[in-house]
Amino acid sequence: MLHSHTCQLPDFPRHTTLFTLLILGLIGIFLGGCERSSETPSAEKPDGSSSTPQTTDEVFVTGIASESAPATIAWYPGSIEEAFAHAQQSGQPLFLYWGAVWCPPCEQIKQTVFKHPGFLALTRRFVPVFLDGDTERAQYWADRYVVSGYPTMVLFSPAGEELTRIPGGIETQSYIEVFHLALDSMQNTVELLQFALESPQALSAGEYTQLAFYDWDQANLPENLAIESDTYQRLANSARAVNNGLAASRLFFHSLAAVLNEQGASGTSLTAAEKKQTREELLKILANQEQVLANIDYAAFYAHDFIPLLTEAGESRRLLTTAWTEAMDRVRFLPALSTAEQLATWYPQLYMYWINDPQAERLSVTIEKAVLAHIDEVDKTTLGNARQTVINKVYQVLQAAHLYDESRTVLLAELEKSHAPYYFMSGLASLEEKLGNQAQAIVWLERAYNESTGSATRFQWGVEYVDGMTRLSPHASEPITRTAGMVLRELDDPRDVLTGRNFGRLQTLVRAVRGWEKAHPVDPQDRSVLAAFYGELRSLCQAVAAGSAESDHCRVIQKELPSG
Repeated sequence: MLHSHTCQLPDFPRHTTLFTLLILGLIGIFLGGCERSSETPSAEKPDGSSSTPQTTDEVFVTGIASESAPATIAWYPGSIEEAFAHAQQSGQPLFLYWGAVWCPPCEQIKQTVFKHPGFLALTRRFVPVFLDGDTERAQYWADRYVVSGYPTMVLFSPAGEELTRIPGGIETQSYIEVFHLALDSMQNTVELLQFALESPQALSAGEYTQLAFYDWDQANLPENLAIESDTYQRLANSARAVNNGLAASRLFFHSLAAVLNEQGASGTSLTAAEKKQTREELLKILANQEQVLANIDYAAFYAHDFIPLLTEAGESRRLLTTAWTEAMDRVRFLPALSTAEQLATWYPQLYMYWINDPQAERLSVTIEKAVLAHIDEVDKTTLGNARQTVINKVYQVLQAAHLYDESRTVLLAELEKSHAPYYFMSGLASLEEKLGNQAQAIVWLERAYNESTGSATRFQWGVEYVDGMTRLSPHASEPITRTAGMVLRELDDPRDVLTGRNFGRLQTLVRAVRGWEKAHPVDPQDRSVLAAFYGELRSLCQAVAAGSAESDHCRVIQKELPSG
C-alpha cells in the first residue's frame, strides 16, 4: 500500500459542524471534554494571480488567536535534557518534532502546520523541540521516546509524561484543532483508551476526537494493550453515540485498516454480509465532504486496498469505485488541502483504473489530460523547499498513471532544484528497477549514497545501495563487501548503529549481505572483508552497556551473524 500528499473553487463552509463541536468541547473541559474550532480561509497565491488553487500551504485560518501569532516557531535552543528540564520548571508541556531535512512528509508539516498562524499562536503554550535525525545522539533519543518514522510528533506533560501523538498525514486544520484539544485537556491518550474500553459512555465528544486522531501507526502502547479491528469499531460506535460522527468516521477507517492487516496475517476474509455492511458505511463517509477531508490520508491512499477487500469484480466494485472517485473530485481543489494532498486525490482513480482494466495499455485521454494539467500547474507555481513534498507527490502520481517517461523527466529536472537531491535519485533508482533497467538503477543508488549528507542519512542511503546491489548486481562481489564495511562507519558515534531508525537499517544491511553471501559465490579476498564487517559488529556489541537498548539490539543482530 502507499505510504506515507487548475482552477480556483469557491470556499466551502466545511467547519460549521466542527465549530459546534468545539463549543461543546470547550464546555466539556469543565465537564470532561473539549473539541474543535472554526475556520475562515483566505488565499495568498505565490504569483498573485487568480488561476492557482487555494491550499493550506497558503491559507490564513482564524479561530485560534492567529492575530497574535509569532512569525515562526522558536525551537528550544538547548539539548533534549535541558528542554525537558525547562518544561518542568516552567510548567509547560513539551512538543517533540522528530524529522529530517530530506523527508517529504516532514517538509509538508513545515510548509503547512508549522507556518499556520493558528499553530504558531499555540506555540506560546508549550516548549517546542526539533530533533533532527542526523544530529548527535538523535537516534538514542528516538529509542528513548519510541519514535521511528519521520515525522513523529509527540506532546509531553511538563513532568515528561507522554500525552499524545498526532499523525502528520491529516489535513492542516484538523491537525491544529486536535492539537489545541490535546493542549486544553492534557490527557494521556493511552489512559483515555483504557478508560474508553471500560466505560465508553463516560467519555466526551472531544475525548473521542483525541482517540480518533491519535497516531496509531506509531503508537507507544504497553505490551498488554492490543488494538485490533474490533477495538476501533467499538470506539467508533461509542463516538457515534455521543454525536461525534467525525471521530466515528476516522475510527471506522482505523478499523478497516486493521482488518486489512489482520487478513494479511491470518488469511481469513470478511463474510459477504460484513462486506456489504462495511461498504454501506464507507459510502456514507464518502458522501460526507467534511469526513472525507478529515480522513484525507485514508481517502487518498487506501482505495486500492479497501475496494478489492470489500468487493468482487462487478457492480458493487463499480459503484464503490465511482463513489470514491467522485469524492476525490469534489475535494481536489478545496483550500483545506495542501498542494500535495490535492495531488494525492488522483490515486484512487488511477490505481482502480488498472485494477478494473488490467489489459489497458494507457489511461483514457480525458484522465491523462486532467492529471498532466494539474501537475503542470503545481510544478510552475510551487517554489523553494515546498517542492520537496509536492514534486515527490508529482512523480508518484505520474507513476500511478503509468506515465513513466514523464515521471523520469520530472525527477531529473528536480535534481537541480532540490535541497536534498539524493532523495529524488532514490526515486530514479526505484523507477529504473521497476522498468527493468537494473544497471541504471545501481548507478542512481550509488550516486544517491555518494551525494547524501548527514550521518544517519548517509547510513540509510548506503544500506539502500548495498541492498540494491545484492538484488540487482549480485555478482559484484567486491563493491558489495567493500561498501558494506564503509556504510557501517558512516555514523559519528559507532553506538548509533544500534539505536533508533539506524538499527532497523542495520538489520536490513545484515540480512541483505547474509542472504547474498549464502546464494552467491564470494571471492576469498572479499570474504575476508566480510569477516571484518561481521567482526566489527561483534566488537561493537561487546562494548555496549549491559541492560541498555543497544544491548537488547545486539542480541537480535547477533542471531543474524554467521558463527565464528
